[in-house]
Amino acid sequence: MQKITTFLKNRKYLLLMFLVVIVAYWPISFHVFSLKNDSLIYFLPYRYHVSESIQHGFFPWWNPYLYTGIPIHGDIQSGVWNPAVIFISLFTTYDMSVLQWELLLYILLSALGMYKLTRFFGCAAPTSFAAGIAYACSGFMTDSGGLLPWINSAAYLPFVFYYFLRLLKIPTAVDSIKLALALSLLLTTGYPSFFIFAGYVLLAATCFWLLFKKENRWKPLSFLSLSFVLFLLICSPAILSWWDFLPYYNRGQGTSLEGAVSNSFPAFGAISYLLSSAVSKNHEWLQTDISARNASIGLFFLLAFIITLATRLRASQKFILGGVVLTFLFTLGGATPLREWCYRLLPFMDTFRHPANMRVFTTIGIIVFATPVADRFFAGTWTPSKRFYGVLLITGVILLALLIYYFPKSIIFSEAGRAFNKAYLDRLAFADIAVVVAIIQLFFLILFAGLLQRRRQKLLLGSVVLNSVILCSIALPFTFISQVRTSTVNAYLDSFPKNFPTPVLEESVGTAESSDSTGVHPLGYANFYNKKIRIQDHVISPIIPRDYRAFLANQPLRKKLAARSFAYFGQVDENSIKITEFDNSQFGFTTTSNSADSFYLFQGYHPRWTAFIDNSEVAVSKSNQAFLGIAIPAGSHNISFIFTAWPLIRLCMYISILVLLGITVFLLVPVIKKYRSS
Repeated sequence: MQKITTFLKNRKYLLLMFLVVIVAYWPISFHVFSLKNDSLIYFLPYRYHVSESIQHGFFPWWNPYLYTGIPIHGDIQSGVWNPAVIFISLFTTYDMSVLQWELLLYILLSALGMYKLTRFFGCAAPTSFAAGIAYACSGFMTDSGGLLPWINSAAYLPFVFYYFLRLLKIPTAVDSIKLALALSLLLTTGYPSFFIFAGYVLLAATCFWLLFKKENRWKPLSFLSLSFVLFLLICSPAILSWWDFLPYYNRGQGTSLEGAVSNSFPAFGAISYLLSSAVSKNHEWLQTDISARNASIGLFFLLAFIITLATRLRASQKFILGGVVLTFLFTLGGATPLREWCYRLLPFMDTFRHPANMRVFTTIGIIVFATPVADRFFAGTWTPSKRFYGVLLITGVILLALLIYYFPKSIIFSEAGRAFNKAYLDRLAFADIAVVVAIIQLFFLILFAGLLQRRRQKLLLGSVVLNSVILCSIALPFTFISQVRTSTVNAYLDSFPKNFPTPVLEESVGTAESSDSTGVHPLGYANFYNKKIRIQDHVISPIIPRDYRAFLANQPLRKKLAARSFAYFGQVDENSIKITEFDNSQFGFTTTSNSADSFYLFQGYHPRWTAFIDNSEVAVSKSNQAFLGIAIPAGSHNISFIFTAWPLIRLCMYISILVLLGITVFLLVPVIKKYRSS
């Protein structure tokens, strides 16, 4: 009992931090309202199909239902190579509740990662506690609720930086392994642009470290090399899967410069550092996606950052500040030449869009940069100066000016008696949210000043946490959650068939449900769940083969084939077809034809499909622009189509599993020995 009490006491700030984050995201934590946007219409159905395959004993190499058949293992955002998705899928099939638990896990990890990262820089536990909450409740996080891989990336980035810095300071095999694991999770669970950008940050940090490190350089570099090798061994199956599919889809060839600057962070979005979720509403100076506008870090860390600028900076702080400035300029996209220079000069920088995403690096940098001053605030060792009061005064004047400016434009108080529902939230404009947030921030500014003056550290910590939670809660209805209950989405999913029902050959692939205008249900696209082979033109995934996109655009061909079924002959409709086998990547048929003919299958073409007629392999061709076809002789035959992943991927899977098992043993043995000795 004493050990348990000591354990909990030593980790009270961590436990409290997790509790606060759960409360801050209460609609998700308690499954009150569902996630929306891409989380609902993209990531949920993909995870649903991945978990369905694993639950029924199949690895999700191929999915026959999504977009008339795609190699789902080649979709970097599908979750196929995400360890959390694989582990969850061993026990249950995804629904909205499961997806929200997964998302909450990443948000909790983001808080833990920031806690550990700031502790590395010598912060006391209360400061790191506040930093973890500020990061988990930041504008980037609340903006990204519809885009799961973005939050995944934000969750693992602090761990990457933490173990990287530990390796440079005191290199050990354990930290080398943990860095490899953090990098692996960043790549396999997140969005590729974050991994690419993080790679350049680590490279710059290594060069900076080498400039100041005069001796004993080789040991840290050797352990960094070990981390990289382990990372490659762990991630090799995923990397090869994506590489294998790269030539067949549009994004595989990179993006144009115009695409590379799309969804940039608008310069006016910097107002979110003070007014946070006001930017969730439209404004003439916010011409970008709603997920690319909020950069809030909470009022306290903003003040600490500004005050830190006036202190004497160490070399590491200068590097972090330089990173903050450069990443901020990068997020502005075409507003500065930096994004174009990176696009033209640096490898892989021409492969992704959404430069506003990189504000997560700005967020991390600002919080870490501000922690020395924040630490002194919480320790009660800060002596208020004229400069300190000047920062508070200027911030207060700006907030008051914004409040005075937007108050006449706002309806927030004139309609205060209205029911607080979706219709009311939709009516609110930028000015309305700006007024509410400005009042909240002015209150907390005065509160912070008073508590700092009186050196009430515990109350100061509580007020800082409360500020982050309130700002987070205001943002959630606009960017994170819908007005639909989680249970409603779950019931919708439960209404669809399970497992792999055999297609009905009497049904055609072209139906009214395949139209964008009629087929998008408020709870998700029905054709993603109904287990019917259908032409699907509601394209929400970037990992769609170019041939399929071309087919969708070819209206005459599409109209011609709309009446066809899942499997059909080219010439004679009277010929018979029966389905004898159907699962996620293997289909069997018995056919009878009076003459030689062509046999077609509505499944996306991929060179790793093989076909057999009476157990003899035959050539598979691309037919009807995007699908499978074979030549078939007259008579009765047994036909099978089998999708087999690249054998090298399977080999690397075994290697990756062995490496992970070895790492597990290496990390657990010392823990077990320590436990036995105690």
